[in-house]
Amino acid sequence: YNISIGGVYKVNDKLTIGLGYYNVFDYDVSWPYITILKNSTNSSVQPFNVSQTFKLDAAAAAGSYSFGNFSLGISANVFFLNSVSEFYQSNPQWQNNIGLSGYQFKYNQDAVGFGLNFGLNFQMNSSTKISFLVKQGTSFSLSGDAETNMFRDLDSADVKSEVKSDFDTPWLLGAGVLYDINDNWKINCDLTYSLWGSTNKDIYYNFENYKWNNHNLEADTISGYNPFNENLDFEDTFEAALGVEYFNPSGVSLRAGYRFIATQNSSETFSYLFPNTNEHWITAGINFSYENFVVDAGIAVVIGSETEIDKGDNNYFAGAYKGRGYYPSITINYKF
Repeated sequence: YNISIGGVYKVNDKLTIGLGYYNVFDYDVSWPYITILKNSTNSSVQPFNVSQTFKLDAAAAAGSYSFGNFSLGISANVFFLNSVSEFYQSNPQWQNNIGLSGYQFKYNQDAVGFGLNFGLNFQMNSSTKISFLVKQGTSFSLSGDAETNMFRDLDSADVKSEVKSDFDTPWLLGAGVLYDINDNWKINCDLTYSLWGSTNKDIYYNFENYKWNNHNLEADTISGYNPFNENLDFEDTFEAALGVEYFNPSGVSLRAGYRFIATQNSSETFSYLFPNTNEHWITAGINFSYENFVVDAGIAVVIGSETEIDKGDNNYFAGAYKGRGYYPSITINYKF
């Protein structure tokens, strides 16, 4: 779950300012993983975790200024990124009865980044508003701890080492239209385009412990993962959405919508850590207003389209990918 908090203050008829802390995205995928191996003298059964977490929170200071039919907004954001990766690595020395057949790796890293958002609204007429949005991409220099018993068993190295890596979030461009059908009904549509194809193609992990760096490991022949780098050869992606909202004079409003989110994955980047396919979001919500209080509750049903990845395009993670999810939410606002 995620909790956001913020406040808005209207300085005058033209200027509004605000502060907030909110979650930008929370990517979390995990799988149980078991290996069953045998060599000429030994057999091995081992459980492992395969998981990837990217959690990005932001503290933002924002302001908007109105002039005529236009309003211009800008927000300065401080981002807090936490990344946790877990995966399996087989041991090539196990065939020589050295160490275990495989080892768990875990990286836990954090970083702080900065970025700006720009927005422009234009009131075309009494019923139609057009909006434009630009979000700056952010580069993160992560640092934290890496942990595995593998290099201890093979090279008498420490179980933990400091690890550093870099990660980018993309620039985003967006536009939307809000149309008032009448006093009770509104319809909106929006489109965003994310430049994932312009971000780093790989994450390279650099370890402080020289014994860790001395091991020249390739992509694992079983799990497909490499402890020293991770393929992020993503593609540009877009989102398109359409929604309708009904406002009741009693203070209750209803809404429903549909959103399509194209995956950033290329054929080469599909894996257990990045399995997300094109997604269809079906949403519904209800909003209660009473004096200065507003309570909003919503639900989203997410259906991931089935995607077939050929072995010729992705040797380790070929197969069929699909998904389904449910996301409830509740928001409470109070106007002072």
